Amino acid sequence: MDTTIINQIITALGLTDLSPEENADIVDRIGTVAIEDILTRATDALPEDKQDAYMQLLDTNPDPDTLFAFFEQHIPTFDDIVQTTIDDIAQRFK
Repeated sequence: MDTTIINQIITALGLTDLSPEENADIVDRIGTVAIEDILTRATDALPEDKQDAYMQLLDTNPDPDTLFAFFEQHIPTFDDIVQTTIDDIAQRFK
């Protein structure tokens, strides 16, 4: 997962004082939820004319970073989607 997103999750959850090992454990668990939420929201926001390209990309079994790069290129509000997801996760897990 993107380091920026990880750092935003750590900050949003108020975990900046934990050791790197403790942060890694928490981010591993919460990171999966974050990625799934971001991907779901981004897929819903993807313009219809990019759906075929997205399906072709999925056929290559891409990692989340590749999917995020695709969404950043094709969804102008992708950063907002990421931030909203981080905010929602912070509310759920605080």
